[in-house]
Amino acid sequence: MEESEDAMELLVNETPQTAPVSRGLFYGHCKSEGYIFGPFPTEFGLAKCVRWRLTNIITGQYFLLEIGWLRFGWHFALWLKVQACVDVAIPFFMPKPAYAEKCLGGQIKIHTHSPCPQIWGFFITGSMWWTYETGVDFWVCRILFVAITIGIDAGAGWATIQTNTCWWVSGEGEGRRRWWTARRRNIRKCTYRSVCDVYVKGYLAITILILRAKIEFVYWCKSQVLQIILILEAWAWKWWEAYSTVLYEKNYS
Repeated sequence: MEESEDAMELLVNETPQTAPVSRGLFYGHCKSEGYIFGPFPTEFGLAKCVRWRLTNIITGQYFLLEIGWLRFGWHFALWLKVQACVDVAIPFFMPKPAYAEKCLGGQIKIHTHSPCPQIWGFFITGSMWWTYETGVDFWVCRILFVAITIGIDAGAGWATIQTNTCWWVSGEGEGRRRWWTARRRNIRKCTYRSVCDVYVKGYLAITILILRAKIEFVYWCKSQVLQIILILEAWAWKWWEAYSTVLYEKNYS
């Protein structure tokens, strides 16, 4: 018997993506110390913020509390961020504005723009992360060289989930295969459904300049489906998905 391979084909009109990660490469970032700073550009529009930072100048450790807000269109968003970092550039005598640091932090976002039609009013997401990154830090923006991030997200978003309707399509096509044509493998096709669901996600992301590779372990709570997803992204004002594929999917319902 000849071998068979799986080929997944999306047979719905919509192709929703999983929710974005909490940390991104921003053109600007909050630089205030106890007073309102902004507006400064982010991937979602112009934002304002206020933050408090406690720094140990000897060890390079600092604690950050940041509150920011922005309005895009008719929607409003608010975030609360807490982060503790260690400046690992001090032992290597890296000149300014170069920086290297490792951080542990968390963030809560509250906004009125919901991805799900059944969710009205305020929409809340939460995340935690551990990251190591290096780059150059100017007063109004950062340019990232390399970053490694491990994180956990919780929120709601659109999921594309495989149904139980699958079939095999002959790789030989219609008609009789001629002796001079190569033998082709059979192709497995399935239908998919799109559902807005609550998710819990763990991920590992590696960023080099404007390119990022990420693997996500996503559990969709209402659908009871676990997915492992590989995502490749590129930065152009915000992160744009260049390629994604589901490496593994398991339905526990």
